[in-house]
Amino acid sequence: MPSGNLPEILAAQVLFWLLLPVVVFCPPRWAVLAWLVMGNLDATGPGGPTSTAVGWINAAKGVAIPLYLWWRLRNPPSSVLQSLPARVWLALTAYASLAILWTPAALPGLKLAGNMVGILLTLIVLEKAARLGYLDSKTIVLLVLA
Repeated sequence: MPSGNLPEILAAQVLFWLLLPVVVFCPPRWAVLAWLVMGNLDATGPGGPTSTAVGWINAAKGVAIPLYLWWRLRNPPSSVLQSLPARVWLALTAYASLAILWTPAALPGLKLAGNMVGILLTLIVLEKAARLGYLDSKTIVLLVLA
């Protein structure tokens, strides 16, 4: 489960695993809050071969969890996807994904494309959470304190 040489990396990994059940099983307000706290944790640490390894915890925080939260918050409609900036971002993401086919550094390209998808998913989740009233001043104060 958790691994790492530095105590702060180990602490970030332990916090990730402690917060993951909150994201999966708790009410959406707490799930979004736990995900936002989780997003501030770096579970990979400094250095290391970032071009040859995938930080699976960071991939989960950046893509899988926002995708899951998007599904959980599916009730209010999202206007992010219909906006011009989102469409341009999707086109740029598609181009970056296509460029992976001819690059000698495919893994960093995949990580970039995943990050780009994660950014759009994050905006969608934050918009839906705000529309549902989960991101109010009380929740933001809790997030800052956490």
